[in-house]
Amino acid sequence: MFSYDDTVIEQFGKFLPAVKIGDRLWLKDNLDCSDYGDGIICNGTCYYTWDAAKRIASKLGGWHLPTVQEWNDACEILGYKNVGYDRFIGQPSEIDEPCLKFYSGCSLQKVLDIYPLGYYMPGGKFTDVGWSGLYWTATDKCFWEDIDSSDTAFCRSFRKPSDDGIVNSSRCPKTYYFPVRLVKDMD
Repeated sequence: MFSYDDTVIEQFGKFLPAVKIGDRLWLKDNLDCSDYGDGIICNGTCYYTWDAAKRIASKLGGWHLPTVQEWNDACEILGYKNVGYDRFIGQPSEIDEPCLKFYSGCSLQKVLDIYPLGYYMPGGKFTDVGWSGLYWTATDKCFWEDIDSSDTAFCRSFRKPSDDGIVNSSRCPKTYYFPVRLVKDMD
């Protein structure tokens, strides 16, 4: 059984829906700081590169991009049907790395009102609308990686909404544009 509480907060000069999952407060809407000039707006949603999302979050005082572990914690609090691991070829199966977890049947997508909004790739190509949604994390390197991660970061991937929705981590170029959710800093 899981629990969460819907609430409304006054933040960034607006009244915004938020949801408390465990001991963390999450914004329930995608971040819209289009007045900073760092995002691309499409169908009322702002999309940001990883660097822009990090820069904007650092200006907002008291909020941050969720880490891969914070996304995982929210999934685990809200329940899921089974858990497994995405694996890179040749990766040892005994590694229990938070960046690799995926969740089947997780309620996080419904609780945070996440829809498969797609994403922008460099050059203005908009893709995956109605199929998947990707959200930046604050995590760009995991402990087991020995590769240069300066050009990529982890994002949280949500597939088409369903009772068996899959939530997992993906590594994408930092130049892609994804919607952003924020988590309130711990007091």
